[in-house]
Amino acid sequence: MFRYPLGPVALGALWEHRDVLAESEATTGWLASAEVPINTELAVQLQYGASDNVAESSTSASLGATYDLGNDVSLYVFATENSSDEIDDESEVGVGISYVF
Repeated sequence: MFRYPLGPVALGALWEHRDVLAESEATTGWLASAEVPINTELAVQLQYGASDNVAESSTSASLGATYDLGNDVSLYVFATENSSDEIDDESEVGVGISYVF
């Protein structure tokens, strides 16, 4: 896993490999992300990944935003689309507030 600042944009990546007793059942997955600041309070996040850990040929795409209300409080919202060859496609939407103390 890594996160790399490229100017104002932060890029991220994750790769995983899971071994099980039978080598034919080993799975892999990866995830790429970017965070783009719009101004000092608002940032947009993008994420895309693929994995065989839960279901064969699974993919996930997310779009989110974070709005800072102050030094310790942020609002966030995201939408995610998950799909695979084995499980029906599903969408998720979330909103929340984060307080760091």
